[in-house]
Amino acid sequence: MAQDGLATGPGAEQPPLPARHRHDRLAVWRLAVDSAGRLPDPGTQVLTHRVLGRAQVVRGHHREAIEALNESLALSKRQDDPAQQAQAHYTPASIWPDGRRVPDHARRALHLCQGLDQPIAEADARDAVGWCAARVGEYDTARGHCQAALALFENQQDVDGRAQTLDSLGYIDHHSGRHHDAIRHHRQAVGLYRDRDRDRDDA
Repeated sequence: MAQDGLATGPGAEQPPLPARHRHDRLAVWRLAVDSAGRLPDPGTQVLTHRVLGRAQVVRGHHREAIEALNESLALSKRQDDPAQQAQAHYTPASIWPDGRRVPDHARRALHLCQGLDQPIAEADARDAVGWCAARVGEYDTARGHCQAALALFENQQDVDGRAQTLDSLGYIDHHSGRHHDAIRHHRQAVGLYRDRDRDRDDA
């Protein structure tokens, strides 16, 4: 599972930065939250709280992160915005893959995404649900969700999504005794990441 996703959302919102820049990023998003609170646009308020939560996690401020993410979810619920709610539920699943409440957040994100015409968001949520199932040994359930996610990513030609889900499938295969499949899936994931990085270097 990607550590940043609905990959249409959190991953795109906040690409990795060198450690020396993380404090600056946190300060910027605190200012963004404060500024968004003065705007009549609730969507911006939801987004800034969500990304602030992610920035807090990077700095190790987990209590503050939970507060920001909970505020993002509460704002999205008040606006009755299923897409924003899905993002708000997915974000904890992407940054705390072993958290106690993560499976519930992942399932809620998937339920909301299934009512939207956003196949990549649904694929990310399916990968998250599959990952959570794999972490507790429910490998058949995990494989089914991740295979469905992979099909969606392939249909959308989403390279990062394909790679992250192949990595999830490799994990599932390894821990369920399918070692040849695990090697195949991990090699496919590595190949996709290498192709992506080469294309970026060429650009």
